[in-house]
Order: sequence, then C-alpha cells, then structure tokens
Amino acid sequence: MDVEEVQKRIDRALSQRIQFEPSNDGCIYNVIGTRGIGYKVTLCESDYSKSKCSCPDFIQRKRKFFCKHICYVFLRSKHWSTEDIISLFSLGIQPSTHNVEKETTEEDIDVTTLDDCPICYDSFKPKERPYMCVHCDKSFHDPCVRVWKTYCAKKRNLMTCPMCRGKWS
Repeated sequence: MDVEEVQKRIDRALSQRIQFEPSNDGCIYNVIGTRGIGYKVTLCESDYSKSKCSCPDFIQRKRKFFCKHICYVFLRSKHWSTEDIISLFSLGIQPSTHNVEKETTEEDIDVTTLDDCPICYDSFKPKERPYMCVHCDKSFHDPCVRVWKTYCAKKRNLMTCPMCRGKWS
C-alpha cells in the first residue's frame, strides 16, 4: 500500500470536521463526515487491516486504501498514532501498546543463557549487550538490529521487532 495515500487520508481525518459514535460492541462506529452524511465504520478487532467503511472513497478504491473515516476512528477511539496507522495499512502490522526496544546491561542478563540471535543465528558473547523485544523476548545483536533498522528506513516503514513485528520505539 502506498504510504503517501495513507498519509493523505490521515491528514484529512485530522483536518476535517468528522464526528463518530461507537456502538455497544465497540466494533461498529456511526461516523458523520464533513458533508453531514452518515457512514458505518466496522473495525475487525482480530485483524484491523480488514476494517471497512460504507463511504464511497473506501468502496470505489476497492478497499485498497483506507478512508479518512477509518483513520479518524483509529486516531480518536483507539488513540493510535499516525505511525501506527501507516504501519497497519502499509505493512499489515497490528499496533501494540508496548515499546519493544530494551537495551540490556551486563547486570541484567547472563548472555550465555540466551538463545542464538534469530537474525544471524550466532550466539552472544559474554560481554555483549543484546537488544531484547519486550513482546516476544527474543534477543538480537546490535549490528543485526542496525541492519533491520536501515531496511525499515529504506522501505519508509516504522521499525518493528524482526520476529513478532511489535512496535519498536
């Protein structure tokens, strides 16, 4: 999915006057757009990338791009950041409420008890300080994390855990 298209819809969701009311189940939202027309936004909580809206923008684009109404609901109801929405729509990554990056200190962990780095399959050296994901508890070498970070930046994606795709801060 084109990040620029997603960003346009986020910008419109933030700049235009939109209102919404959640239903009792928390998955369906009645949204009133900028022209006063009501639409139904349905969030699929098991996979937010399958969320849908009854507006013409969403339907005409054959659901390739999410509309400003869905972006608005994510921003206002779910309190997601712009980066969370772009990650979901461009990568299919479900946003998380936790931070992933945790640099360990020598006192924190005995590296000889860790599994091998899942990126390079190499073991950790005794004085090495690996990065650990707080979601999946995988440990990574610093150079491996740097390569992954560069890859994410080249793709204009937010950095996530290379294993579980949890949000990296």
